[in-house]
Amino acid sequence: MISLLLAACGSTTPTRPITTATATLPVITLAPTATPAATEVPATCRPQDANTTATLDIRTTAGLQALELGPIDELATLPPAPTAGAPRPTADPDLFVEATLLGATDIDVGISIDSTFEGDLGMITALTAEFVPIGAAVAVQVEVEIDRGAVTIRLPDMDATGSLRATASWTTSCGTGEGAGAITVTLLDSSVAAGCPTTSDGLLAQVMALQATKVAYDTLQVPIGAYGWSGRWVPGEAVDDFPQFSGWDRDAALVVAPRASIALRESTEDLSLLSVRAGIYLRAEVEAYIEPGSSTELNVFDVQRRSAGPLGRIGIPAPLEPGRYVFEVQGDAQTACLNLDTYQVISVEVR
Repeated sequence: MISLLLAACGSTTPTRPITTATATLPVITLAPTATPAATEVPATCRPQDANTTATLDIRTTAGLQALELGPIDELATLPPAPTAGAPRPTADPDLFVEATLLGATDIDVGISIDSTFEGDLGMITALTAEFVPIGAAVAVQVEVEIDRGAVTIRLPDMDATGSLRATASWTTSCGTGEGAGAITVTLLDSSVAAGCPTTSDGLLAQVMALQATKVAYDTLQVPIGAYGWSGRWVPGEAVDDFPQFSGWDRDAALVVAPRASIALRESTEDLSLLSVRAGIYLRAEVEAYIEPGSSTELNVFDVQRRSAGPLGRIGIPAPLEPGRYVFEVQGDAQTACLNLDTYQVISVEVR
């Protein structure tokens, strides 16, 4: 895929194009933590480090979700409200959902050790977990698998919000510890991800196939230009860099009336457009800016932000003044399995 450096949102002087870039796929399986030495305790360990605190790190599509482990006898019926900005409210204004997880799916779990001994590593030696749906009288057991330090959990296959509780034991270079904790999560039935890849390689293959998809600006069709993606149900993501105004077909132009609404729509049923940010430039300035060795500054003529309507279409208003323009459109879109960042460049003549 070509490389692209997007201009910062709202910037009046976009960043110069770069010529090389490399997309990297993150590893989505947590590596097993190192097994601490069983015999020798480092001299730097303090007595209180022998039973230190820890946090379970649960891999989700939004990143790592922390489940703090405290004293077992202090495990609350529901976890306290998390810090501002992390949760989202549910129908109950006093309840906060800290993560959304897919049922009947292997979810990687790691552990972080809160130790004063620098470099101290931990390994989970035992873990039990249960899910308590809101309003339910009985907890549902969560499947746990521990294999040489690598831990996965599998939650029940259901649509529900409730408390995910865990009790763990671990060992470190300074000794052993145990603790318990809980967070509020929303579970999704695995049927929502039916047919979706279960690995990052599978997701990437879908992204590559999508590159042939086109979107339409009125009668002008252009490639979707997916440069970033993440899995909706399976962890995994990547972003490519490529030169600004990449993919611009200078010979194709859309002719519209002043202040006309340019309708952006998808061309396949599986693709849903969500929102766009359109940076509008004078075409003469863009042409001068992208010339090799140019020192021309590029000024943004206008910026339009729009969201999709009920029919999935997005209307971008054309400038009021007649002239020749370049629209640089950064968008958010979804398929059944992917979240997408998209990029298109089109020429617009206002007459």
